Amino acid sequence: FTGWSIETAKANLGANYEEGESFFSVFAVFFPAVTGIVAGANLSGDLKDPAVAIPKGTLSAIVTTYITYMIYGTVVGFTYLTQASGNVTEYEMWTNSSIPESDRTLPSYLDCTAASREGEQCQYGTIHDQQTMAVISFTGYLIYGGCFAATISSAIASLVGAPRV
Repeated sequence: FTGWSIETAKANLGANYEEGESFFSVFAVFFPAVTGIVAGANLSGDLKDPAVAIPKGTLSAIVTTYITYMIYGTVVGFTYLTQASGNVTEYEMWTNSSIPESDRTLPSYLDCTAASREGEQCQYGTIHDQQTMAVISFTGYLIYGGCFAATISSAIASLVGAPRV
């Protein structure tokens, strides 16, 4: 986590897939977010004018989800590196311009090769750490609360909507 940084954004710009990953494997993360939107159509019997409300509600939900994911991607792209050592001393040494490069004795926090780390791999960055929003956010508990609320909401929508299908 570097904080808001244009250098971090430049480093994250463009595709940087690990071996075995592709656009479609990453798209698979986004796809489930929009599949639950159709659950609102199950409640069409309660609507005053379903022919107008269902398309408007479905498209509004898709646009809202898209905007939310774009904001999330932008925040992560500007604040979180793809790979990093997580060592604060290395980060401070390599980002402090007053230290000459010849005096920098530690490996760069961005150098995640096993050779430079005495056989150890980097454990931080968006590739290795799936809890990026918990690190970036004010408190990670809000993330867990949001996931819990979304799960309960989906469960209730399924219970209410299933008998109507």
